[in-house]
Amino acid sequence: MNTAAEYAPLEDTALLTEIARAIVSKPEAVEVFAQEDDEVMVLFLTVAEDDLDSVLGRGGTLVAALRRLFTAVGLQDGRQVRLKVTSKPH
Repeated sequence: MNTAAEYAPLEDTALLTEIARAIVSKPEAVEVFAQEDDEVMVLFLTVAEDDLDSVLGRGGTLVAALRRLFTAVGLQDGRQVRLKVTSKPH
């Protein structure tokens, strides 16, 4: 098992990018980056403004599921993972 210091956020950003591109209508607008601080990593997902509702899901259910998924992934490596979703105008 990797420790937080050994873990590369590239795997998480690649996974989130693939999931987001499969959900949205403008996959070319998907941007993901990670910011790490000690044992906390924040994943930032930016999508086209028109796709924000698709990523959030009805009542926030889809984004909640994504947050649970990445929380579980982070726990395997002893890290906390947070997901922040934003949109950008076309």
